[in-house]
Amino acid sequence: MKKSPILNMVGRALGQAGTEYLFIYVIVFVIAVLAAYLIFSSFSNMSSVLPSKCTFDYGVACTGVVVASNSSNTMIALLATNAQEFPLYNPVLTINQSGTVVNANCSPSYVKPGQAMLCVAKLAQYKPVLAYSSGTPIISAKYCSYGCTNKISESFIGNYSTNTKRMISPKVGLAIKTTNNIAKANQYIGISVGLDLFGYVLPIANPELISSNPSINILYNTQGGGNSFISLSSNGTVGQATVSVSYAGLTSNATVIFLPIYPKILITNMLSGNLTIINASNGAVKSVSGFSIPQSVAVSSNATLAYVTTPNGIALVNLLNDTILKNIATGGYPSAVVDANAHVYIANSGSNNITIMDEKGNVVKSMRTGIFPSFETASGNQALVFVLNQLSANITAINTTSYSSNSLRLQAMPYAIASNYNGSIIYVTYPILNSVFAIYTKNNSVAWRSSPIFIPFGIAYNSANNRLYVTSIGASSVAVLNATSGAQIGSTNVGFLPTFVSTSIDNNYEYVVNSGSDSLSILNATTNKVVATYMTGLFPTWVASG
Repeated sequence: MKKSPILNMVGRALGQAGTEYLFIYVIVFVIAVLAAYLIFSSFSNMSSVLPSKCTFDYGVACTGVVVASNSSNTMIALLATNAQEFPLYNPVLTINQSGTVVNANCSPSYVKPGQAMLCVAKLAQYKPVLAYSSGTPIISAKYCSYGCTNKISESFIGNYSTNTKRMISPKVGLAIKTTNNIAKANQYIGISVGLDLFGYVLPIANPELISSNPSINILYNTQGGGNSFISLSSNGTVGQATVSVSYAGLTSNATVIFLPIYPKILITNMLSGNLTIINASNGAVKSVSGFSIPQSVAVSSNATLAYVTTPNGIALVNLLNDTILKNIATGGYPSAVVDANAHVYIANSGSNNITIMDEKGNVVKSMRTGIFPSFETASGNQALVFVLNQLSANITAINTTSYSSNSLRLQAMPYAIASNYNGSIIYVTYPILNSVFAIYTKNNSVAWRSSPIFIPFGIAYNSANNRLYVTSIGASSVAVLNATSGAQIGSTNVGFLPTFVSTSIDNNYEYVVNSGSDSLSILNATTNKVVATYMTGLFPTWVASG
C-alpha cells in the first residue's frame, strides 16, 4: 500500500530530528569530558593554586614541608632551622591534626644555631593524594646553652597547610648528583646536593662537607640549579677522595677521581715480567713488577685501571698508585685484551673463547671464537670489537651492546688487525705475504691490498689523519699508508724488531714497541718522525695509553 506524502514528510522530519539530537548529545558529552579533565587537572595542580605554608611563631624557622601518601600510609616531613643563638638538644616533633596527636624524633639530636633539622612522622589520619592537609606542629627541645650544663625545655608552636602528594618513595635522604666524578687534575668536579623527601627533592643551602683527601679541596658552596652546588679541585694533584655531605642529620658520600693531566704510556715486557709506565707529561719512567710473562695490556675508559694478560689470567692494576690490585682467572692462556664500551674483552688463545668483564673485573660473559684468538682491536666508536683467530683465519666481530657476533673470512696466517672509526673496514697484516689487506666488514670483500712491506707485523689506525701505521720487522721501520687507498706515503726507521704499534688517545702520536732493542719509539703522527725513544724491560710486546 502506498504511503501518504504527509506521512513521508513526518518520517523524514523525525529522522532529521533524531540525527540532530544525536549530534547535540555527542557535543554535550565531549564538553562534559573536557570539563571533567580541566577540573581534575586543576586539582592535580592545586599546589600551584594553594601553595604550601609552614610557619612557627618564633625560635624555629620552617623551610619546607611535604605530606605524601601511598595506598596505606600518610607521611609528613618537616624541614626547619634553629633560628636561635643557642643549640637545641633532642628536638621532638608533635603534630596535632584535627585532635589527633603524633610524635616523632627529629635529627640531628644536637642542632647548632642556623643548622637544619628534619622531622619525619607517620600521620594518624590517612590523607588521599591531592587532599588538603593541615595541622599544628610543635617542636619541643632543650636549650643547650653554656656548655649544655643547664638544659631548659622550650616548645615552638607553628602551623602548616599543604596538598597531599603521591608518595614516590617511602624514604628520605640526600640526593647527590655529580656532574662529572672523574676529571683531569687541572679541571673541576661539580656536585649538586638536594634533600629527597618521599621522592620530591627540595633545595638546600650550606651542607657540611668533608673531603677524605687533604689534596682535594672544596672550593665553594653556592646555590646552583636550585640545589646546593659544590665545586672540587685538586690543584693539579692526582688522586681520589670520598666527599662526605651532611645536612639535617643525614649523610651521604660521593667519590671523585682526579687523573693525570697527560696520559700514561704502558708497555708489557714479557721476559723481564714487568710493566713499564711512562708519564707523558714529563717523560718519567717507572717499572711495576710482579707479573708472570705479561703479554698485552689495555687501559680502562677512565684511565684509572690497567688490564695485563698473563698465562694465568688478567692482572688488575691501579693506575692512581701503580700497584697490582688482584689477579682474575679467565680462559686458557689469554693473549690479547681491549677495552671497549666500558667493558674488557680478553682473547683466550688456549681455550678458543673470549672473556668479557666489566671494568671492575667482574666476569659478565664468555663467548666462543675461532681457533687460537691471538689479537684484538675495537672500532673507534667502540661499537664493535674484532677478534683475530689466527689458526682458523677468520675474525669474530662482536657488537659491544648486544654481544651478537658474526664471522669474517681471511686468507691463511693473518697476524694483526686494526679498525677504522665505525668498524666498516678492517685492516689485516700478513707477514708471509708481505702485505696489508683492507676488508669491508659488510660483505667480507677486499677493498685493497698494499704494495709489499717487508714482514709487516703490528698495525694501528689513526682516525685524525686517516693513516695506517704498520711495523716492518724485516726493515726495522714503520710504513705509513693512506687508509683509503692503501698507498704508502712514508716510512720511518725505528728500533730493532718492531712488533706492535698503537695510537695515542689524542691521535697526536704513534707508540712503537721494539721487541729486539727493548725500547719504545714515539712518532709524531703529523710529521711521521721519531720524537722520543725510551728504554723498556726485556722483550716488550704491547703498548697502551690512557
